[in-house]
Amino acid sequence: MKKELRNFVDESEAFRTTGCPGCNRPYYTSKPSGPIYNYPRKLNENEKEEIYKLLERFVN
Repeated sequence: MKKELRNFVDESEAFRTTGCPGCNRPYYTSKPSGPIYNYPRKLNENEKEEIYKLLERFVN
């Protein structure tokens, strides 16, 4: 199950905003001070790891 979660985080567009191309502002789901829930670009490796660790506790 954890492998599937890792693949989901690595390959997913679930955390990507659908706003204007090149937009660098978080949408109303996030405060500028963080945490940011939606990203206007592909996730970097540190962001993927952070998301994985947050979701990992919900996977058996």
